[in-house]
Amino acid sequence: MKRTTGHLAEKNGKWYAVINLYDTEGHRKEKWTSLDLEAKRGTKTEANHRMNELLAKFNTGELYLMESLTKAEQERIRVANMPLSDYLSEWLELHKANVSILTYQGYYEMVHSRMMPYFASQGLCVKDVTGDEINEFYLSLRKEGLTGATAQRHHSLLHLAFRSAVKRRIIPTNPCDQADRPKANQYIGSYYNADELKTLIEALDDDPMRIPVILTAYYDLRRSEVLGLKWDAIDYKDKKIIIRHKIVEVKTPKGKVLEGWMS
Repeated sequence: MKRTTGHLAEKNGKWYAVINLYDTEGHRKEKWTSLDLEAKRGTKTEANHRMNELLAKFNTGELYLMESLTKAEQERIRVANMPLSDYLSEWLELHKANVSILTYQGYYEMVHSRMMPYFASQGLCVKDVTGDEINEFYLSLRKEGLTGATAQRHHSLLHLAFRSAVKRRIIPTNPCDQADRPKANQYIGSYYNADELKTLIEALDDDPMRIPVILTAYYDLRRSEVLGLKWDAIDYKDKKIIIRHKIVEVKTPKGKVLEGWMS
């Protein structure tokens, strides 16, 4: 590899280093790099110093290698060396268009409330994460008192984020595959029997909650689905209720608000 050389040049009142780079066939091309210095009297010595530091990086291969890579390869290196906490935030925003607003809200909460603070404190880059670090994160969740089911949701989200990194050829394998998927206790739900439900409905006589409770009990609706019912959801001809609108709680910079969404 030829030794990289260069010279100073003025442009628009600024100092630039004009670097001579060579391709694999020995053809020279010039690369203009700003030295972030005004071309005023008395600044040329400092400009030379900055140019020489830049040339040294090229000649040790640090920058020359980057210049020889494609933009896609440079992007992969950038992300691989990115702090994991930053990568998760960046990935989430890129992934936002692929999921519903409700799913995004859940992902945002997990990433920003626990994942980013934890991994930022560990100082890990994307390329350095292994199953051991992932397991340590799961352990921290359990120490905070989170259930196994909640830890599993964090696992699924991390797996999705790293799967994207594997697909983009940023990392060779998914570290979540090397980690132990959190275990969750079997959920045993409790519910009203017919007599209890009858007693509840009778107790709600003349109460605004009576109709939502009846709809929930008879049609097995979620809270968001009951709140989102409109008159046009009722098909009187075929005697049907069509669930196509929800009222959900959404986090905004100004706080939590209720918004309507089509199912």
